[in-house]
Amino acid sequence: MSQNNAHLNEIWTKLEKAIVQMFELSFMTIKGYMDLYNAIGKYVASSEYNEMILKASPSELQKKAEVAKNENEVDDDDQINTNHPSAQIYFKLKKTLKENLDNIVKGGSHFTGEDFLRFYCKAWEIYQFTSRIVNSLLKFINDNWIRQQGEAGVKRVYNIYIMALKVWQDMFFKQANHSLTRTCLNLIKDERDGKNINYSLIHEAIQSY
Repeated sequence: MSQNNAHLNEIWTKLEKAIVQMFELSFMTIKGYMDLYNAIGKYVASSEYNEMILKASPSELQKKAEVAKNENEVDDDDQINTNHPSAQIYFKLKKTLKENLDNIVKGGSHFTGEDFLRFYCKAWEIYQFTSRIVNSLLKFINDNWIRQQGEAGVKRVYNIYIMALKVWQDMFFKQANHSLTRTCLNLIKDERDGKNINYSLIHEAIQSY
């Protein structure tokens, strides 16, 4: 890592550690949350952050984005200036979410029936909670860099929470959809046959669609 990015690396390390801990059910205290929130706030107000923005030299990308926007063609990741410090955090976050979800999907591959549904709903609950916390921590990125991408017509950069949900759909929901749908239908059939089922699990699973 470049010495010039020392503060960025430090912030990302703290954020990544917090994300992993939340996935492992070791949730942050209020003090831990505020310390991290304030650390991120100090970073975006730092000289390093501003220097990185200047070095990113977005002028050419902005010109390309403006041309593409006028032609309704801005949907290519090449339009995104990944040298921007907020962009680096955004894509590091996306990668980390994918990696953690991949581990979770693999960890639940042996479950079947109601056990699978229970596992799925628990994973969804934890993921939602973690995503909301991260979305709150990165409010500055939502309000600035991500908003700017939207104004430039870039279509593949989303609000942090929306991005996290899309990662869920790609990494978990789509992979588990067959098992999820089959399990829900089987439980509904069991209920019609007079068996007692945990309908709250079905309801919660539907909320993830």
